[in-house]
Amino acid sequence: YYYVGIDPTSGANNFCGGAQDNGTFFRDKTGILGTVANDSNNHRQIRGGDGGAVGISESNAGTQFAFTGVQLGSIRRIRLNSSILGTTITPGGLTANPQDGFGEFITNFRLNPENTEDLYYANFNRLFRTTAASTVSSSGWTELTGVSEAISPANGTHIAIRAIAFSRGPYIAAHSIYIGTTNARIFRLDDPRNAAAGNA
Repeated sequence: YYYVGIDPTSGANNFCGGAQDNGTFFRDKTGILGTVANDSNNHRQIRGGDGGAVGISESNAGTQFAFTGVQLGSIRRIRLNSSILGTTITPGGLTANPQDGFGEFITNFRLNPENTEDLYYANFNRLFRTTAASTVSSSGWTELTGVSEAISPANGTHIAIRAIAFSRGPYIAAHSIYIGTTNARIFRLDDPRNAAAGNA
């Protein structure tokens, strides 16, 4: 797997992962997809293509989602149930990749594992945010332009966001997002859920 997402539900023991050439698989320990719950190795493919970044949301009134990426930038929200229906939620207005896509081959996005309405999508040096991951569409994202200015004032494909991490625990204003780049730099943005788009 390139990335692994762990189910934040206490005791669920579910996870998903994206693998090159082999799509995204979900380990269904609890039977959320209608599979046999007591089979520890019950993995079900929930998306094809080249798997990449993944995340699993908290369950809200019995509704839970997986977020999956494939090569060159597409991101999809998949409802975790027996039908595993998905909606493409890739932000609009992205910087194009010379290979006919958006972002690096394995495009990075990160779902905050403890505050799973907060989702961040990297498009080279650009970072997009939603605080409504369970309902966002392609047009519902905010670009954090201050982040891209700090990383590389000239938008392009030569510098990219390679890693994203968060402060842990229930969200408070003192939380931060940490951003690592392909030119070996680390940036911090405080209170990222509420930060103005131009903050750096």
